[in-house]
Amino acid sequence: MRELTNIVGIILIVFGVATLGYQHFTHSVPEKAIEKNHVKACLEIPKKSIFPPFFEGSALVAGVILVVIAKMINKK
Repeated sequence: MRELTNIVGIILIVFGVATLGYQHFTHSVPEKAIEKNHVKACLEIPKKSIFPPFFEGSALVAGVILVVIAKMINKK
């Protein structure tokens, strides 16, 4: 239990720090452009998604709390 709590906490800390440093990511979404008979043409449209600051901070705080809890479990 302690190891799982520690691992999840570390993952959340890394994710929180990474999203604080890099606040958006770009991905492409296929969109149907033309469909005639059996021929289809699609466009790949780039979209930018933004991580909300509340989400970034929450992940970081939750990760720190889980690591602290894991250390407290280890002392008992």
